[in-house]
Amino acid sequence: MSEDSRRLVVDVDALVKLAHWGLLGELEGATGIPPDRQATVESIRFRAARRDPKLFRDAAVADCLAVALSQFGAAWRPDAEVIARLQGIAGLDAGEITLIAMLCSDPQAVLVTGDKRALRALAAPGLENIVERVAGRIACLEQVVLSALDRLGVGTLATSIEPHRDLDVAVRCAVPLPPYAVELEVRKGLLSYIEDLRKDAPSLLYE
Repeated sequence: MSEDSRRLVVDVDALVKLAHWGLLGELEGATGIPPDRQATVESIRFRAARRDPKLFRDAAVADCLAVALSQFGAAWRPDAEVIARLQGIAGLDAGEITLIAMLCSDPQAVLVTGDKRALRALAAPGLENIVERVAGRIACLEQVVLSALDRLGVGTLATSIEPHRDLDVAVRCAVPLPPYAVELEVRKGLLSYIEDLRKDAPSLLYE
């Protein structure tokens, strides 16, 4: 698959956490897809612009995300039939439904999500036809953090996450405070969470 032809869509949860950790650039690092081929739901642009305190702990983080989003491409049309099929499924909110439907309308697109509950809901019996369409094209937040570990090293990663490490339980457990961060242990911790999700949502995760 030519990386130049692929697009990336990112959910709000992943964007907000990566923004707080200063790791938005790792979206391209993890997938090879540049910002101008990245997209998200339009609502986050407005929430970042007005520095929504429900999402952002300080204005600087919101401003950082707003700048990053200004480099994103436009969201593309989701598959309306998939939206209708997924409505009412427990564990899937409107945002995640839209993103999954966008994946279904572009067979080369990739999704980055911080919502593991949504992935488990998508893997429930009865949705096999949709799972087949998006299989291998969804990356969880821990996969992006693991890529950041490879690119940045454990010290820089732990230091980046430290101020807001409580935003995500799995990342907080896998990435300790900088003085205690050991690359092998951080890697094992992240891989453990990724493998657990692979068991709960077989075939969905990006390789």
